[in-house]
Amino acid sequence: MKKAESKIKIRIRHLSFSYHGKKILADVNAEFPANRISTITGPYGSGKSTFLTVMNRLWEEVAGCSVSGTVEMEINGRMVDIHSDIVNIRQLRGKVEIVFQQPNPLPMSIYKNVAFPLELVHEDKETIRHEVKSALKQAHLWNEVKGRLDEDSPG
Repeated sequence: MKKAESKIKIRIRHLSFSYHGKKILADVNAEFPANRISTITGPYGSGKSTFLTVMNRLWEEVAGCSVSGTVEMEINGRMVDIHSDIVNIRQLRGKVEIVFQQPNPLPMSIYKNVAFPLELVHEDKETIRHEVKSALKQAHLWNEVKGRLDEDSPG
């Protein structure tokens, strides 16, 4: 009996990513089948986290980034280039979630790192300001960072 071929859920072709002109990913090609667990492994600094931020388009929130190539993902039963205008970015980010082993702040201010998830769901600025302060207080970080919220996040 012939084993059934797995349906492809994500197809990546010639994906390259640069940050301020420095090439981080170069000509990546991969396919990820549906209904399978896939892992991405490699040494520190090899681009694993960058690869995942490209997969859910978080890179678009960071100045100085550029991407080329195609990433097709099955969305609502059809393969779609995730970088096309027809893709609902909130829906995409709901499908491609990232859980980092270590804290991994984005290259933006401390405030922006905490506020970012709320901005993605279009919370109003007053609510965001309140929630950022509340979250930092709950994490016992408010007194340490309140005077430097606009500084780049350490990481």
